[in-house]
Amino acid sequence: MAKRKPAEQKVEEKPVDGINLDQFAQYIADEYRKRKSRRSNREKHWAEVDRQIAMDNITRTDSEGRTVDGDGSEWMPEIELPLQAEALEVLCTDARRLMFSDDEAWFDAHAALTDDFIKRWEGTPLIGGDEFQIPTKITQDAADKVVEGALNFFHRRYDFKQRVDLFNSESFKYGTAAFRGMMVREDKFTQDATGLKAIRGLVPQFVVVSIKNLYLDDAPMFAMHEGVMIAPSYIREYWQNVHDVRLAATLGQADKSPFTGGWIPSQVVDLVGIQSPDGHKDHAQLLEFEGDFVSGQGSSTVFVPNIIATIVLQAGGPRIVRIRERELPFRSYGIGFYHRDDVDSPYGIGPLVKGVPIQKCASEAANRLIQAAALNTEPPIAYDPNDWHLQNAGGPRIAPGAQWPAMSNVVPQNIGNPAAMMQVYQGLVKQYQDLSGVNDARMGASTQTHKTAFAVDAEQTRGVIRTVDYVKAMMAGPLASWLYMHFHMAKLSLKKQKQMVFLDDYKGFVEVDDNHFPDDVVFDVFGAAGTMERQQQNQFFLQILPGLAQIEPLAIKLGAKPMDWDKLRSEALRRGGLTDTETYFKAPISIGAPNGAPAVPLAGVPGAAQGQPPVPGTPQPSPQDTLTALAAQLPAGRG
Repeated sequence: MAKRKPAEQKVEEKPVDGINLDQFAQYIADEYRKRKSRRSNREKHWAEVDRQIAMDNITRTDSEGRTVDGDGSEWMPEIELPLQAEALEVLCTDARRLMFSDDEAWFDAHAALTDDFIKRWEGTPLIGGDEFQIPTKITQDAADKVVEGALNFFHRRYDFKQRVDLFNSESFKYGTAAFRGMMVREDKFTQDATGLKAIRGLVPQFVVVSIKNLYLDDAPMFAMHEGVMIAPSYIREYWQNVHDVRLAATLGQADKSPFTGGWIPSQVVDLVGIQSPDGHKDHAQLLEFEGDFVSGQGSSTVFVPNIIATIVLQAGGPRIVRIRERELPFRSYGIGFYHRDDVDSPYGIGPLVKGVPIQKCASEAANRLIQAAALNTEPPIAYDPNDWHLQNAGGPRIAPGAQWPAMSNVVPQNIGNPAAMMQVYQGLVKQYQDLSGVNDARMGASTQTHKTAFAVDAEQTRGVIRTVDYVKAMMAGPLASWLYMHFHMAKLSLKKQKQMVFLDDYKGFVEVDDNHFPDDVVFDVFGAAGTMERQQQNQFFLQILPGLAQIEPLAIKLGAKPMDWDKLRSEALRRGGLTDTETYFKAPISIGAPNGAPAVPLAGVPGAAQGQPPVPGTPQPSPQDTLTALAAQLPAGRG
């Protein structure tokens, strides 16, 4: 019997306009529901974290979940402690302090000086001028500083650091944070209060995306064992006014840009708005898919790479309203984690999620403590119901020094133990501090008195060590990824469009465009520690200058090239923060010998004109003779 040949698997890579739109829309809708179901427990934890941070108290309910009313417990307090809110504030503040210093120096760029890049640079030299200490000819330092200055130029045009704060906040709260590198219209996207002229076209911006609305792909966790063949996909859920969707589709139907185009007006004409979860009417629920699309039936597989599609969920089934190919060579999303504890999950875990049960226990202990204190301050009173004196008075009057006629004993009832509840409450607060790392030292207090400065620093360092590790991971991961994204998008924004950019290191402005960007660059993110590192470098530079001056005559005698001391002095002034350093230099003066003798060339002396090397055996002026000659040339009264 002849064996049947197995059917060959056909994989067909199609462009955007070659796929079945209805099939694609249904695939996105089904994948969204699957991902939402798989992380439902996490969403419950995230919602509880949000409630605790907002300090919304839990209304007292019975065993069946009904609100308790009229059972005599109305007097009992229902408060929520600020442990989670306080921890979030301290964690975000410390992360900001470790990531960014007061200046813009938190990363370095290292440009690749290729032949093509040098040719482009020389064809469009920088407009600045060496008189302002900005090199017009290409050097490694100039290329690096132009890249850094251009990226900082875009960062200054919006609240970049505050958006990184939001990114850190999401990471501390939920364990997972996301941002998106986007090309947007500057005049439409942000309110610029700097007074800078708006840039024509699109500009790159760092946009924080809440992980609560972004559904990550968990397939790569399993596909990694076989070798990843497709890029992970992201599904972002959001609600938008139906009229806004129609307007965007109308304006974008003729736009061929992959950033602003791709709309299908015929798909949004008959959209019917519904009420959003936050109560807004005439809204549509949209899902945006980004990544590689893979679908198949039987032995046929359709593969569409680098695609961004937007669908709308409605009663008649999902439909695609926008679809386009991704132009940039990288995915637009960047993901960061506080801590990963599950290899099969694409999500991380944050300290505030771990602190949820302790927050609940501590809040309950605080409420019980207040109840016990109230019962001890105004204890219940037991008296004989047959005592007509107390019956007519409506019971004994509780007040300092109160007296009442009675035929029976009035006995206060001891209910609750505030001292015991205080110990439980303090223990839970201490447990939360140990869990989150937000202790008294990080909040500005000291656990002891009369301690040395070293002990105080050590105490603060121990408290912030976990945040330091988190910041290091952020600098090596999401922030570094953003810089590479930003670099490529900045080149697109400056393509054939010059912009006046301020270079922090040179304290001057230059006009740059995409020709001044290298083909390849490497970024080094060092955070706030960069300011101290640069101070150490400047200090080292100033320390070696005297040593170089001492060995300069010997080096010249041995045939070495003389050093350019004018440039060295100018560099020393620049590192000291002075700008336009050329104004501090005058024309060179000739130094003559004492008693009107002819001038002696001071070969090898820093700052003097370099003449011919001295003839061996010729007497050379001593340092004292040089100083004497210099003093003789100075005007009277200025020595």
